[in-house]
Amino acid sequence: MPRSRYSVLVVLLASFGLFSCGPPDTFNRKQMLRNTGQQVIQPTHDSLDSKSSALVGVTSSFCEGDKTSDQLESARQAWKELQPPLKQIRAWSFNMSPYRGSSFDVLFYKVDDTPAFGDNIEAAITREGTYREDRNGDGEPDEPFADSDDATIDTDWIAGQDYRRHAKGFAAVEYLLFGSPDDTETLALYQSGEHASRRCDYLTAAAEHATGATDDYLEAWSSDGGDFMSVFMQPTSDDMDWTTVQDSINAMVSQMVFVSKDVLSKRELGGPMGQHANNAKIPNREASPYANYSVEMLKANLEGLEKIYSGADGKNLADFTKFRKGSVHQRVKTRLSKAKSAVDAIPKPLSEAVENSPDKVESAQQAIDQLASAIESDLKTTLGATTTKVVVDND
Repeated sequence: MPRSRYSVLVVLLASFGLFSCGPPDTFNRKQMLRNTGQQVIQPTHDSLDSKSSALVGVTSSFCEGDKTSDQLESARQAWKELQPPLKQIRAWSFNMSPYRGSSFDVLFYKVDDTPAFGDNIEAAITREGTYREDRNGDGEPDEPFADSDDATIDTDWIAGQDYRRHAKGFAAVEYLLFGSPDDTETLALYQSGEHASRRCDYLTAAAEHATGATDDYLEAWSSDGGDFMSVFMQPTSDDMDWTTVQDSINAMVSQMVFVSKDVLSKRELGGPMGQHANNAKIPNREASPYANYSVEMLKANLEGLEKIYSGADGKNLADFTKFRKGSVHQRVKTRLSKAKSAVDAIPKPLSEAVENSPDKVESAQQAIDQLASAIESDLKTTLGATTTKVVVDND
């Protein structure tokens, strides 16, 4: 072949990427997982550990002390400070069963099932009335199920309560701290109420039980416990069902879909909007009807999604998406930003927005649905992910 024709051929091959002097571009997915585990997941777990322990401390101090307004405010503030890490971990609370003998989604029922049914808590405290349970899963108490009893309220009693009573977890703590109309009435219930001692027993036991369940979750990730962090960051063939880097990517994408579509859109916005009850609005179905903290909780959930997607420095899931297809990354990033802005535009409290500004609530739900769609279709395809239905363990 004449030299001039050979030169032209080389130029053409190079222009089409068919001729290269070096290895093809690659993306270090293992480094991405290590960054996510070390820079996103672990610091949030550390915060959750610290904030949940602090809540136990201040509720105990309140009940053991003079039960002053300052002590009540400290307990309430501790509960609020716990919510960001508690909601953010939903973005990576993968269903780890059967890994290390524990299921992550148990948190949803033992710790973070909202809202609490105040009537059931009062029935236990006063020993009067009946317990009502949400047997059909619509978030509303159904027919009376069982009479209240005179049992001692402690962590064992809390643990034995059926999750359908919505009477345990940090939601129960919320009711006990914020459930009365004003501070004076709340303090009176604890200082001089007929069942003041039993009310304190419930408050401290609920906080301790929920924190204990949270500790179990953190231990499952810890190197001293189940060491699921290592499974997530460095999957190996030694793990029966979680053997490849792609398994961790699949889990992240699946959980992002679940949180955005099922938890935020369907449950935490669709619930109070009555979309599971013939469109009859149920304002008290909001996640935080007593502290009026539902909008902040929605924000924290979206912050968790943002963290798992782009929170790590160096290489992260957003970088991998950009590496695969920049337009998809831009779409996910834009829709996440729009969802955050739409939630931020909801007037507080959410219960009043449902009645007085439903357009704002619907706009937020639509923005979250669009985010979920971008994740479930575009992101899933771009990353070659196989998403699986998140199965919730009620036991």
